Amino acid sequence: MSQLDVDKMVYRLGVVGLGHWFEMIHRGLSKNNEVVLSKVVGTRKFSDKAEELRKLNISESNYFCIGEDPFIVPSGFFSSLDVMQISNPNKYHSSQTKQGLEEGLYVITEKTLATNKAEFDDLINFVKSGGYEEKVYLHLHYMHKLLTLNLPAMLEKIIPSHGKINSFSATFFEEANEADRMRSSWIFSPESGGIFMDWIHPYEILLFGAKAQKISLSKINTFIVNPEYDSKNPTGIESFVNVQGNNFTTNAKGVIRISKGLPHEAGLKRFVFSFESGSKLYLNFVGSQIEFNSDSRGSWQLVNEDHDQCRILDSGIPRGPATSELLVDDIIKLCKGGGPFIKIDDIIRIFEPQWDYQRMTKSQESIRDQNQIEMFMRNGLSGRM
Repeated sequence: MSQLDVDKMVYRLGVVGLGHWFEMIHRGLSKNNEVVLSKVVGTRKFSDKAEELRKLNISESNYFCIGEDPFIVPSGFFSSLDVMQISNPNKYHSSQTKQGLEEGLYVITEKTLATNKAEFDDLINFVKSGGYEEKVYLHLHYMHKLLTLNLPAMLEKIIPSHGKINSFSATFFEEANEADRMRSSWIFSPESGGIFMDWIHPYEILLFGAKAQKISLSKINTFIVNPEYDSKNPTGIESFVNVQGNNFTTNAKGVIRISKGLPHEAGLKRFVFSFESGSKLYLNFVGSQIEFNSDSRGSWQLVNEDHDQCRILDSGIPRGPATSELLVDDIIKLCKGGGPFIKIDDIIRIFEPQWDYQRMTKSQESIRDQNQIEMFMRNGLSGRM
C-alpha cells in the first residue's frame, strides 16, 4: 500500500462506554472525516438508548450490550475495527485494554490503565512483553491543553532570566455538577482509584509540561468536602510534593489541592510556579465545557509580586485547536503507525504519585471538621504554598 493510500484511509472506531469523556472524542470526530464511529458497547439495551445511538449513526446491529461479566467486551465488537476507545469506569480498563490489544486493535484508554499498582504493573508488563508499546494510547486530558503544550517553551524563555522553579501551588477545584453527581457512585471509590485518579491532571502538567523527572508525595491530607457526593471516601486532597528535574531547584517543593462538588464561586483550575527571582508564572486553565463551547483555552501571566503590588511582566492567551481536535489528530497518527502521544515509561512516572497516595491513605482518616475543610478551600483559592 502506498503512502497516498494510507493517507486516504478512513479508520473505524469502536467505543466502550458512551460516558463522560466520549463527548470529547465525538466533538473532535465531527470536525474530521478520517475517523468514523462504527460500533458501541454499553450496559443497557439498545432500546433504552436508541434515540441517542441513532443520532450517532449506530444501528442495533452495531451496538453490543455488556454481558454477565462487565470486564469482558463481547467478541463480536472487535471485528472490522481499527481502533477502540475505552471510556467506562476505571476498574474495567486493564482487562479491556488487554482484550483490544490481543484482538489487534489500537487502543485508547481514558484516564488510567489500571486502578492499583499491582494491576498497573501487570498491564505494563503485558504491553512490553507483547510488543504493544506503539499500539496503546493513554488519553490524559490535560496533556492536550494548549497551556500544557506551550509550557516547555515558556520555561525555556523564563528560566534564564528568573532562575529555576523553587516552589509551586496547584488548585483544581470543580464546582458541583450533574455529570459528577451521576458518576459519584463510582469515581470516589478505591476500586476506581478515587478522586486522585480522577484528577491526575496536575501531575501530567508537572511531568509533561514542566519536564519534571520525578515526583514524590511527602504528606497528604484528605477531606470529606462534599458528603452528598461521597460520605465515606475523600472528595478533596491536599498533597505536599517533592520534585526533581532540570527546570527545578534541588529542593523544589509544592502543594497540589484537588476537590470536587464545591459551591459555584469556588471553582478554580490554576497552576502557579515560583522562580528563584521571586517572580511567578500563573497558568489559568478552563474547564472542558468552556473549551468545547468557545475559543477560550485559558491564559497565563508572568508577574512580579512585591508586598501589595503586582507587576505583570508578560502575559498571553493561547490560540489554537480544542483538546478534542488534537486528540483525533493523534488517533489518526496512531492508526498510521506514528505511535502514541506519550510513551509507556512516561506513563509509569506520571502515575508514581498515585501509588504513593494509595499507600499513604491506608493508615489515614479523612478530615470532616468544617473549619479545617474551609481552611483547605481558602488555601487552595489563595494559592498558598
